[in-house]
Amino acid sequence: MNVFLPFTILIVGAGGIVAQVLILRELLVSFYGNELIVGIILGNWILGEALGAFLIGKIVSSRSSAAPVVLFLLLQLLFSSAFILSLYAARVFKAFLGIPFAEAVGLTPVFLISLAVNFPVAFSHGGLFSCLCRMQAPGDRAIGKTYVWETKGTMLGGLAVTWFFIPRFTSFQTAVFFALLNMAVCLFFLRYAGIRIHKITAAGAVLLFSFALVLIGPGRLHDSSLRSQWKGMRVLDYRNSVYGNIVVTGQELQYTFYYNGLPFITVPYPDTVFSGEFGTIPLLFSDSPADILVIGGGAGGTVEQILRHPVRRVEYVQLDPQVTGMLKKFPTSVTQRELQDARVCIINTDGRFFVRNTSRRYDVILVLYPQPSDLAVNRVFTREFFSEAKQKLTKNGVLAFCLPGSSTYMGKELRDVNVSVYRAAENVFGFVRVIPGEVNMYLASENPDIRVQDAACLAGRLRQRNIETVLLTQDYLGARLDRRKEEWFIRLSAGSSVLPNRDSRPRAVYHMMLFWNKQFSDPLIRALPFFTNTGMQSAGIAVFLLFAAGGCWVLCRKGARGINFALIYSILTTGFFSMLVNLMLIFIFQSAHGYLYYKIGLLISFFMAGIAAGGMLVPSMVKRFKTDPRFFIAVEILIIVFTAFFAVAADMWLQNSGQWVFTCLFFIPGFLTGLAFPLAGGLYRERGAGGPGRTAGILCGADLLGGWFAGMIGGVIVLPLVGFAGACLIIILLKMSSFLFLICLGKNFKKNI
Repeated sequence: MNVFLPFTILIVGAGGIVAQVLILRELLVSFYGNELIVGIILGNWILGEALGAFLIGKIVSSRSSAAPVVLFLLLQLLFSSAFILSLYAARVFKAFLGIPFAEAVGLTPVFLISLAVNFPVAFSHGGLFSCLCRMQAPGDRAIGKTYVWETKGTMLGGLAVTWFFIPRFTSFQTAVFFALLNMAVCLFFLRYAGIRIHKITAAGAVLLFSFALVLIGPGRLHDSSLRSQWKGMRVLDYRNSVYGNIVVTGQELQYTFYYNGLPFITVPYPDTVFSGEFGTIPLLFSDSPADILVIGGGAGGTVEQILRHPVRRVEYVQLDPQVTGMLKKFPTSVTQRELQDARVCIINTDGRFFVRNTSRRYDVILVLYPQPSDLAVNRVFTREFFSEAKQKLTKNGVLAFCLPGSSTYMGKELRDVNVSVYRAAENVFGFVRVIPGEVNMYLASENPDIRVQDAACLAGRLRQRNIETVLLTQDYLGARLDRRKEEWFIRLSAGSSVLPNRDSRPRAVYHMMLFWNKQFSDPLIRALPFFTNTGMQSAGIAVFLLFAAGGCWVLCRKGARGINFALIYSILTTGFFSMLVNLMLIFIFQSAHGYLYYKIGLLISFFMAGIAAGGMLVPSMVKRFKTDPRFFIAVEILIIVFTAFFAVAADMWLQNSGQWVFTCLFFIPGFLTGLAFPLAGGLYRERGAGGPGRTAGILCGADLLGGWFAGMIGGVIVLPLVGFAGACLIIILLKMSSFLFLICLGKNFKKNI
């Protein structure tokens, strides 16, 4: 069985990441989520993994040699069935709870529902890790070998689900494939395992489960879940791409296109007010709008309005090529006029990446994202993006974008969203004009004329260009451009102390979270203003002092418990480090090279490769350092040094670095994490603290718990408030505390072996 074990661990690792990614994608469609919701969903997954590894580790460590194999078979059945049922639940929970699909939910339901959906799958997968550690041949290398092989499986599974399964198969087809693969693994175990169980009964259960999967079929599960998820709507097409989920619904002659659960195009009768204003007013502020760049959702009305002007070329940048494909599959008079016009050039790439790398200059750049509700969209509302866009404008070019707003009243949260972006634009452009309304329109340029042009001037340009419009009359334009509204907005802005929105400190995302709190009155994020008022630097110092005081208490307790605590706490802080640094690298890479899932998936695989490389290096080192913690302490120092370097690099030169730099930076924290975990396992076991299963459960639980905490607070609390340098400071403080514990307790390691 030991010969077959590495392959089994690979399958377990691959199945775990596939389940995690697919359930996450389905929940995002139902929750309309951003990075905060992603953090909650991933955090709940990690919590389930940690509890599974810890509890199953305790069970298998105190049982006979047959127990881990029996538990492994049961957990494989649980994981496979829970994977499929959780996917189904992620789609239909709103119908089950009586919540309309179009209705958003607050963070408390997000937390509870994602916990319920994730927990059975994550718990069983975490338990499988402890079982596999226990089934290894006795010795110090059991945990490290299992850790390395599972990491390799995770790396391969992540690449396979991103590049192969998602573009070609439905979620249920993928889930059933891995469930049947797990059943094949179980049959091999029954063939080679030397245990006294009724193999015929067990094999019958495995085959019966496999037959049930084939009989029900992924197609039936897919169709049934869609009917429940989109109850009351006629789903015409459902498609997954590597970038997101696209659904087309139809009612009579109206098509609605949904992207990740949110409607983004309605044709042939779009929102004529928004498309009429945003496709016309910015171009009227340009005396000769010939070359236009549209970033985001321009199809379905806005591009049509742009084409009414005497433009020479409209470059429409849309990240997902599947969106364009769906528009062509379900054509309407509006989209056909837009997509078939010879002046329109569709470019499928990331908008930020395109602006940075294009050599063309534009008379008008339109950013058609409604709000910086997540870090991916926030990238086109930052000071850095405005600087890049300014370089691509002609001498009198205009950049236009919009934000949710009001012309009469804005609460503090919505005001701060607008002010953070407004100040970012002011830092870059010589002149910024705000046109308040239910949607605030912003115009930025180096041309001072945008500050003085009035309704009469714009109406004259409409007549000059022979553009007939029912909506944009001179009276309507006069009301829209009322100077008193802009003066009111400027006075309102003066009362806010919010800083400009930046790549490294995405304040707008944070204030959007507070704005949502007003809408849902959700208790989970009522505490967010506390972090704003107190300051994360003070909170970081308080955390450091708290753990320092706890360390003093531990040091007073001489003996094994103090050493156990030092090792567990060190692995917990290492888990926090690896998750938060990984999160920061992904965000910086998005800003520097675009939101390109293929490349991000590849870079994450380099992170997993780093873990595998570090884990493979340890076994040859453990024999030499098996009774000496100095090598483990050296890894702590390396983590602190790397974090300090990263704090400087993130704000100075990393934004402009090549992709090979990111490849190395993803590999290094993975390598350091891969070194730390098996070393801690070896030191923990050498002292007789427990068998491989129990040791793996405790340390894996601590590692995942640290990652859970970083995932829950990193995206929208730590990074928006203190930026990358502040986040690195928090990591350094935590790792300094674990380093001090190890230094103080190091002399007790040998005497307690």
